[in-house]
Amino acid sequence: VATAMLTGKTILVTGGAGFIGTHLVERLAAHNKVVVLDNLHRDALTETGLLEGQNVRLMRGDVMDYASVRDATRGASTIRRMIIRSSVPSDREQWLDLRVALWPRHDRAAHRAEIEFLIDRPQTLGLTRFDVLVCIVDESNIVGFLEMSTRPQVDICGSGSAGYVEGIYVAPACRRHGAGCALVSAAAALAIATGCRQLASDGKAENALGIAFHRGVGFAVAGYRGGEVLFCKPLDGNA
Repeated sequence: VATAMLTGKTILVTGGAGFIGTHLVERLAAHNKVVVLDNLHRDALTETGLLEGQNVRLMRGDVMDYASVRDATRGASTIRRMIIRSSVPSDREQWLDLRVALWPRHDRAAHRAEIEFLIDRPQTLGLTRFDVLVCIVDESNIVGFLEMSTRPQVDICGSGSAGYVEGIYVAPACRRHGAGCALVSAAAALAIATGCRQLASDGKAENALGIAFHRGVGFAVAGYRGGEVLFCKPLDGNA
């Protein structure tokens, strides 16, 4: 959904008080009224200060409760639900579509072969593991992905294993709604769970938007290699 289409609307975000949902609410609230329906099992929204403004309203409730959903949807012009999760086999074709868009120099068959190799045999490349996270909106539409390898060591991050963002992509029409930030946040949490304390990445030196995105989600420039900028993001238990 393009940013221009989400201006001046009243939007219901379910699960919007969680860490990932909060990033989505923050983006949407810049130009819209946002109603958050959440059971507050995890509450990352309150500490942001968004509830102190006029554009965000929190309703405590559960999506399984009819009355809560009925009350929350009154006046809503748009209902959005964004989920970040690990990829499953049924995601393969949509993931491939986005992968081809990110790296168009290779055809679909080449991407398919590389995916199968990375998933089945990451150790042959010196990787500890290889994970793929996908961003889903409206239950079934995959609009973004992040590929992360776990490496025994990444020079720019010092000693110890580190997660490495091999690629991240969000469909153009869905950018600036928090999906990229949510994908990185989920990758950081996964990296911590697998024993990493650093998250690394890289990007083309001429890609100013890519560099700005990395900095915006907590990466710092750690060095340069040829025409690439190298990034490192320290992790802790709260990432």
